[in-house]
Amino acid sequence: PASTVLNVDLTGLQSGNAQIEVYDTYGRLLSSAPSLGWLTAVNTAAFESGNYILKISADGKAAHKKFLVVR
Repeated sequence: PASTVLNVDLTGLQSGNAQIEVYDTYGRLLSSAPSLGWLTAVNTAAFESGNYILKISADGKAAHKKFLVVR
C-alpha cells in the first residue's frame, strides 16, 4: 500500500521512457506524467484512501496494476 508516494520500478522495460497514469475505480484519470528514469515516484498525497489503477505505457504496450492508498 501507498500513503503519500508510490514508487514505480521500470527496470523490466527496454527503455526508461514510459507514461505513468493513475485512475480511480470509476475510470477517471487522476494523474499523468512521463517517467523520470528507471525508478519513478508517483505522489499519492492528494488521493483519498482506497483502490486505484496504475497504467504504465511504454514500448508500444500498456500494463495495468491495482494499488491501495491508506491513510
